Amino acid sequence: MRRSQASIPRSPTRQNIGSSKSGSLRTRRISSRTTPISQPGVPITIAMNRINNHPRIAVASNGPQRGRVFLTYSSIVTPVSGVPVDVSCPPGVPADRPCVAQNLTSSQAFLSYSDDRGATWSTPVPLAPPVPPEGVKRIWPTVSVGPGGIVEVVYYESLEAGITPDPSDIECNQTLQGNVRRAGEAVSLVDTYWARSGDGGATFNTPVRVSQVSTNWCGVVSNIIPNMGDYIFSTSIGNRVLPVWADGRDGVPDTFYARGLGAGKSGQ
Repeated sequence: MRRSQASIPRSPTRQNIGSSKSGSLRTRRISSRTTPISQPGVPITIAMNRINNHPRIAVASNGPQRGRVFLTYSSIVTPVSGVPVDVSCPPGVPADRPCVAQNLTSSQAFLSYSDDRGATWSTPVPLAPPVPPEGVKRIWPTVSVGPGGIVEVVYYESLEAGITPDPSDIECNQTLQGNVRRAGEAVSLVDTYWARSGDGGATFNTPVRVSQVSTNWCGVVSNIIPNMGDYIFSTSIGNRVLPVWADGRDGVPDTFYARGLGAGKSGQ
């Protein structure tokens, strides 16, 4: 472990939660918002056509919102087909290997909470400022609750755009499952961010960048799928939040962690 230096289209499904007080499971809808569990419009560098949209849950065990249940998830900002678009392959790609286009549709990370054991849920709150229609993907938000009910959320943000002067350069040529290539003019610069709420999830501070070096996963050497994993994790202990994430700044996939101090300050 390294310590950080500061297909077929599917119908969207609703988020639901199951609870039991006597051994009999009851399932309730979290909100009217729909989001695919297997989500297309993935970061352009991940070696898959879809990602698992893992909702995460945490409960406040003390503080003014004791018993409040928190849930985080991400959602694309506009509907995206789950069927990749075929494109011409860049020079050097074998003729028997199909190529598909990049999809730059943005996604946002959200939090919702319940004070009545899941019977009703708050309007989802975005964890960060609004995203443009394309080029910013926030995924895999993981939530934990610290002492006094402080809510901590850690997530990935992928900035997707070309970085060379020539807008026609093929800057990312990624191998996917099924011997397919995803090729395009944009790269994916991924960082880990931390957002904190002191009012029980009603509002969040300006997110803090935890990873001090962005990973361009288009340039990371990996023979695994998914190359950047399919989830991250964090936990709250005392006055700290401890996130763990996949990082490729050294050219190969690695595991990094950091320590976030109180008041939204990163101590790494």
